[in-house]
Amino acid sequence: QTTRQLICSERDRMYMAIQNMPAFKAYKPYANFILVRILKESLTSFDIFEAAIKERMMIRDCSTFPFLDNKYIRLCIMNPEDNDRLLACLLR
Repeated sequence: QTTRQLICSERDRMYMAIQNMPAFKAYKPYANFILVRILKESLTSFDIFEAAIKERMMIRDCSTFPFLDNKYIRLCIMNPEDNDRLLACLLR
């Protein structure tokens, strides 16, 4: 129950934070991950994947998913500290 509550609150917080970033569009999440479209022309899913790896974080590059391309990433909901690190990575 505690884990479920943490995921729900962090999911909402992450969704709102990403929605407020002009370079991204987050799709309303209903699970423990968020699908994000990259709106910034010069930025690709691979760029964000590489930046996250350098910070010892993992995101999913969705360029190989059917009907998606190199403008989509998927983020897992984690603990608040790791989520803050991931949000900071997106802002770079």
